[in-house]
Amino acid sequence: MKNYKWTAVGLGLAVAMLGIALFFDLDFFESFCTWLIRYERFELDEFVFPVITVLVFLIIDLVRFKKDRNVKEAREGIYKAMVQASDHVLKNCLNQMQIIKYAAEETPDFDPEVLKSFDAIMEQAVTQLEALGEIENVDKEAIAKSINIKIFE
Repeated sequence: MKNYKWTAVGLGLAVAMLGIALFFDLDFFESFCTWLIRYERFELDEFVFPVITVLVFLIIDLVRFKKDRNVKEAREGIYKAMVQASDHVLKNCLNQMQIIKYAAEETPDFDPEVLKSFDAIMEQAVTQLEALGEIENVDKEAIAKSINIKIFE
């Protein structure tokens, strides 16, 4: 019922109108037609159906826009959750890689240039993860631009 609150309001209003029409022996359509005939000199009747048509299609568009916005928000939520999960997993991996770095530092014949490369790789990974987390507009181009890669389809 929560999702159909305006439908429920409309149904309640329709039932109330039907009850009033039956109880007081009123005919709303004939009253509307009489009102249109009474004001025929202002040519209001020519405007009623175009206005109703515009309103119907406006409502259709508003419903479509709302649906599109909800889908976009859901996609963005999923994307942000995936980025946070990936960020968590990769940062755990990077932290565990520190153990390997410490072992390499303790090895006497280990090349120090490799350790510098390792530090640069770790720094780049952290920077790219942070860039992914800061994306505002969720689309392929923004993602590719944030970490400076080309995304293939």
